[in-house]
Amino acid sequence: MKERVQSGMRIRQMRNGSARGFSLIEVLVTMTILVIGILAVARIFPYGFLSIQQTQDINLARSAASNQLAEIPVAYNSITAGLPDSQGNLVQINNINPDNLVAGTVNELNAIETAYNFALPANYPLYSFSDVNQLRYVHGEQFTVPSANPALHTLSLGPVYNVFHTDANGNPACSLSVHSLPLLTMPETSTPTPGNPEPQPNVPNAQSYAIDYANSAIAFYPESPLTGSPTLNRTFLITYQGYPANSISPVTYTISIVVPDVAQGSAAFWQPIFGSNTTVLSPAGVSVNQLPTIIPGSEQVTIQYQLVGSGPTTTPVFQSGYPYQYAVYSPQETGNANIGTIIFNPLSHGQTVAVDYLTYDNHIIRDNRTMPDVAPYNIQLSFPNVLIQGDIRADQSLYDGLYHDIPGDTTRDEADVVIINRETGLPIFYVAGTTIYLYNLANPYNTGQDATVGVLDPKRGILEFAASGVEAVNALGHNEQGLPLRILYRAAKGWGEQIQQAAQTYTPLSAVGVNGLPPTDCYIGGGLSGGIPTRIYFSQSEEGKTVTLSNVYYTTAQTVSTNPSTYGLASSLTLQIGSLTDSVNGAQLVYADITDAIPAATSLTSVVNGLAVGSVQGESLKSRVVWHNNTLQNGNYTWHKVDADGMLPIVGNTATQSPIVSGINN
Repeated sequence: MKERVQSGMRIRQMRNGSARGFSLIEVLVTMTILVIGILAVARIFPYGFLSIQQTQDINLARSAASNQLAEIPVAYNSITAGLPDSQGNLVQINNINPDNLVAGTVNELNAIETAYNFALPANYPLYSFSDVNQLRYVHGEQFTVPSANPALHTLSLGPVYNVFHTDANGNPACSLSVHSLPLLTMPETSTPTPGNPEPQPNVPNAQSYAIDYANSAIAFYPESPLTGSPTLNRTFLITYQGYPANSISPVTYTISIVVPDVAQGSAAFWQPIFGSNTTVLSPAGVSVNQLPTIIPGSEQVTIQYQLVGSGPTTTPVFQSGYPYQYAVYSPQETGNANIGTIIFNPLSHGQTVAVDYLTYDNHIIRDNRTMPDVAPYNIQLSFPNVLIQGDIRADQSLYDGLYHDIPGDTTRDEADVVIINRETGLPIFYVAGTTIYLYNLANPYNTGQDATVGVLDPKRGILEFAASGVEAVNALGHNEQGLPLRILYRAAKGWGEQIQQAAQTYTPLSAVGVNGLPPTDCYIGGGLSGGIPTRIYFSQSEEGKTVTLSNVYYTTAQTVSTNPSTYGLASSLTLQIGSLTDSVNGAQLVYADITDAIPAATSLTSVVNGLAVGSVQGESLKSRVVWHNNTLQNGNYTWHKVDADGMLPIVGNTATQSPIVSGINN
């Protein structure tokens, strides 16, 4: 009995001890351990979230770069750096490195203005010449004028920078340059001889011209006006290389020359290249009597199309009997922006033309989409977090619309997204805030009167159209189901898309100019400007691009100068232009080295037939997508990029385009 009582007491004592719990010190120690562990785990999450976000951004960029590359419908001659002058004319800038994504500076733009002798528009923003916006000057977007009436084409990399003005001859002009493909060269002589006292130029068709370099004379195929039609003289553009007085460095010149119509049945005739019918377009400040002669083979000659009207018009009045006319069809947006839809004289149906222009901003995203055929009428954009007016960006600036960086524009845009009908090249819907409105060409962006047709989910990047706004029959007699669209917008993180293209043909120059090399030219090392003789030099804008060289003559250690059979010949070499640079005549140039393909080569040589290289042709195409992480370091964004590589498309009537130069003397 006594033992059972003692046992019960022990049990009660054990139970009372368990009920006593932890001491305060034990609780504090346990909490400290838990806090340390939680903090250690919590520190992992930001890095994990950041890694996930970076992976998502990279995948998004890869998809966008591939899509942009796949959707290129046209061929360009090249895409380079450029700026507008105060009149809206475009100025090509040489030797800009496409991998330089840092912010532009005032000193940089001032130095460019001085070097190229021109003035930028007032209050021109640095943003328009920073990161991927440096390379946005499109040379020669090629396409065939459609047979449909109206004959419309929307430029593939629009919206474009555009200013309407009057040219040096008093004619209406704008920032677009519309012209034919380069004409075929027919070198001849205009010098009379006893056997041929009045030499007639041989110009077989309208796609060719005759030129006498020694006498600075040129002749074109005669065109006669139709009976009863007014006389409209043709204007030709000539871009060429020449040596200014007392200089061994060539400079690029662009001139226009007017050729009068002639009576039916007349023959081609010689006229002076530098005569009273000639106007100097660039460089600025150069008169006709200061122009140097043409370096043989360096010229590119095209027929210039004339602008009809002093502003945008959907009802242009074209002249009968004269096919070389166009008008700007799409409306001019606030300031200097335009979607980039142009309309042609119906007489030009089937002609292959080219347009030079400045892309307005590479950070305006262009999504090609198709309206669904059936409900729900939702469209997913390529990038989420679409910017709408009132958003505060990472630099604390207020976002104020799609065209917010127009020079001199102080008004807020009413559109955050513009939706274009790709069949007509005109806006059809627009977004202000989160509301989708029906666009009215006669009174654009009037949110108080325009019909609402849907909403934008900016965070997810989704356009949601109401069925009534899509299925209703419009003024043209059809609905919007299945309609091909182009959607213009901006997204957070500064997402931008850029096309980099090798020039279709690089013109070899005998020397490097004071501003380096134009992007469509090259220089063979060992010439007047020095350089390593196995290298072909290019502007830094051509870094990473692929070129093919034809009929390459070179020397090796076994070459005997008196024995032509010991010289090497490669009929075709495909090389990549590297990222390393050499200083040539003070300019930093990138290069392709033939020793990459022919290790034994010691130099390129023109000894055998006067030409070191037969031709230099571009091959590669690159799609670049950039973005930042919405954070600033030292006042600037840190940019990330993803590239997708491809090959040049073959589009349009390129059979009539011949190499500008077939070689160069060393």
